[in-house]
Amino acid sequence: MHAVVRMMGWVLGMIVGGVVVGLAWASAGRHDAAPVQRLPVLDWSGDAEAVGSPDELGVLSWNIAYGRGPEGDEAGPWTREHILRNLDRIGDAIAALNLDIVALQEVDFDSHRSHGIDQAAYLAGRLGWGHGACVVTWQQNHVPWPYWPASRHFGRMKSGQCVLSRHPIHENVRHMLPQPASQPAWYNLFYLNRVIQTVEIEVGGERVPLLNIHLEAFDPINRMRQAALMTDLLGEKVPEAQILLGDFNALPPKVTKRHGFVDEPEIDFRDDTTMDLFWNRTDLQEVLGEGDPPRPVTFPAHAPTRRLDYLFAGNGWVPGEVGVPDVGPLSDHLPVLARLRRAPPAE
Repeated sequence: MHAVVRMMGWVLGMIVGGVVVGLAWASAGRHDAAPVQRLPVLDWSGDAEAVGSPDELGVLSWNIAYGRGPEGDEAGPWTREHILRNLDRIGDAIAALNLDIVALQEVDFDSHRSHGIDQAAYLAGRLGWGHGACVVTWQQNHVPWPYWPASRHFGRMKSGQCVLSRHPIHENVRHMLPQPASQPAWYNLFYLNRVIQTVEIEVGGERVPLLNIHLEAFDPINRMRQAALMTDLLGEKVPEAQILLGDFNALPPKVTKRHGFVDEPEIDFRDDTTMDLFWNRTDLQEVLGEGDPPRPVTFPAHAPTRRLDYLFAGNGWVPGEVGVPDVGPLSDHLPVLARLRRAPPAE
């Protein structure tokens, strides 16, 4: 009897040990989690077309969902041809809008789920643009999601955010944001990091500061905490040339429908004040505005009911054309666009 008990204990120990080793390996390979990290800029200018006019900037923000299309993460896995087809459509949509700068979220650099395609380089090549800056937000040896069957796992993950530009980029800094305290530590080992990406883009001899944002989607307390940290980073007054854009995963302040969405019934914005921190600033203007019912809307792309994506500009810019381009459901988010002109100097 004692021998049987010892054997069962040995087997159980081996199983537990194997699980621990497996978790340690799968969650390893993470990126440098330093609170602030300076990263290189990318230069493909040898093959690029000439930059556009410095008098007006066409700027766009788009969560491209790593080229999977409008379906949710659990709808995969997807073929390489499916990913490439969607990336081509995204690149062609950007090209047709005659833009100068795009800020992208959910871009894969070397991920199993998107067949190892460096999507930043692929889109830059499709556009013929010469400059880029990327930051990693999610890097693991193996991400076990969706949980079952294992053949559907995301697997190796290296993903993040990018700014692509016709104009030279001189700075690329990643500011790490906190993960949700409500989630267990083992879950956060595999969970993506949310970050603020700050770049400086040289336009007509002047450096334009731009922040590319992707805030927490599922934990409103953590999202509001991240937003507060972002306002700390912005300081009391932003430069007049500041541009702030991205996927904030929050509703405009005055929208009344804040829960009970058919596609995500568990999402509740009733106590969320994320966007108030930005809307109430006098040194930033949200160029698309807001309405109730909310217009424009950006999510979900195939049948949008709410606005999660924003584009703010400092007071040195005068918005021209602004809105949500009609590009179709190429991601689960629709992009937001603004054509900005420099404000004339005060007399």
